[in-house]
Amino acid sequence: MNKLILLFISIAFLASCATTKTDPTSPGGFIYYNIDFKKYSDQGFQITIEKPYGDYKSIGLVSVELYPETKEISYSLYNSAVDGVIDSDGKSFRVWKRYEGSRAHYYATENVDAQEAIDEIFKVAKGWGADAIANFDINRSGEVVTVSGFAIDKED
Repeated sequence: MNKLILLFISIAFLASCATTKTDPTSPGGFIYYNIDFKKYSDQGFQITIEKPYGDYKSIGLVSVELYPETKEISYSLYNSAVDGVIDSDGKSFRVWKRYEGSRAHYYATENVDAQEAIDEIFKVAKGWGADAIANFDINRSGEVVTVSGFAIDKED
């Protein structure tokens, strides 16, 4: 009888150590990250990652940080998310929850578009009298997008 109990315990122990196989396959594909500067160059404004060249007048360093909107939402809206994303007011939001004690709070954080930050840096530099941004840089840290560069006035 003891051997039978020991056998069942051994089987239960070994079964609990079994790993669950997950399918590691993926259909593959491409993800494209595009930044289109054409609408600025069509207005005679240049944005480049290169250092300024030729004759130019220094205008200033400019940096813009775009923070996402975060708002508290209802459980039903949280529950209606498809793949953790909802669309509201023409924007895409990632949903998440946070507990305070045993009470859950539901939130939606905007998925920011880097193009918005570029539009803003363009407006600032253009407002300063610049016709180009050299040393252009773009970074994403978490959900914050930062764009920066050296605003100049090219002397043609």
